[in-house]
Order: sequence, then C-alpha cells, then structure tokens
Amino acid sequence: GSNGGGNYCETFYLAERFDMTPSSSNYRDGNGGNGEGYSREIDIMETKWQPTGPQANCPTGDNTGWTSSFNSHQMGSWSDVGGAPTPNFVTFGCMIRGDDLWIYAYKPDGSQWYCTDAIKKDNATYQQKGPFVPYIGTWLQGDGSELFKTVYNNFVYLPQDNAAVVGKNPLTNPDAFGRAIV
Repeated sequence: GSNGGGNYCETFYLAERFDMTPSSSNYRDGNGGNGEGYSREIDIMETKWQPTGPQANCPTGDNTGWTSSFNSHQMGSWSDVGGAPTPNFVTFGCMIRGDDLWIYAYKPDGSQWYCTDAIKKDNATYQQKGPFVPYIGTWLQGDGSELFKTVYNNFVYLPQDNAAVVGKNPLTNPDAFGRAIV
C-alpha cells in the first residue's frame, strides 16, 4: 500500500452518480470527474495529501460540496496504526443520516481511531440528483514505475435505517460501527 508519499493515492470515497450504466463517461466527482462534469463527493480516506495520516475532505468544485467548512483534514497519524502502509486492515467509513455525516476509522484491534463531529450539509444551492456510489481505488499522478499493491477487505453498505445502526452514529455509539457491522 501507500506510504502517503510519491505519486500514488489510495482512496475510498463517495461520489454522486447520475447514470449507473458502466462507463467512464458517466463518472463525475467534486473535482470535475473525468472531464465529464461535477457531482457531490465525500472523501472518506486519501493517502496522498497529508503524508503523516489519512485525509478526509468534502470537495466543493462547481458548488457541489456537502459543506464548505470541511476541507483537507488530516484525521489521524499513520503511526497510530503501525505506519503506512498499514501492516493490518484499518476500517474506514462514513455514516450519512439526513443532513449530517460522520467520517470515522477503526484500528486493526477494533477500537475507534477517530470520528468527526456531525458534518452538517450547509450547501442549500446544490440539489443532489443522484445517489452516492462508493469508489475504492488507487490512482497515479504522473508517471510511476514502482511496484504498488492495494488490498481491501470487508466492504459493507448499510442503509441508515438498518437495525444495527438506526438512530445511532459512530461518534456517540462507537461500538455499533467498525467490526460490529462487518
């Protein structure tokens, strides 16, 4: 995995999707997508921009942002989870309920690593038209010749009304998230 340096970025994020037909021409995000246009995006974890820890972000390109008050936040220190690349799996997540969202992570031992306060949706001018779709991947900025491997495990989606999390959030109910939902 990534050590947060170099030209690679490992990422886990949500982006609004207007058309579910598989095609790169249907991809959009908060930074202009593939040149196809903008949509709302929530970056749950990125390795590149804050080399000493994961970054979370709500991009605001073309006024699509969830909020303008949560940009490029380092969420923890890689040293808290054994360094980067992490020697064991770390759980990253996002809970959205109404106009609130929380971004969180759990250490390999199952304890909560970090969690935001509720991030309020305060952009009243952009009306989201499509559902959020999760994206997990690694991208390269420029050229790179180094060997690179990214491993993901236990991707889980739960609707906000699932019995395991209904009425809960990861800040005030940390034991209901992380390993509890895998």
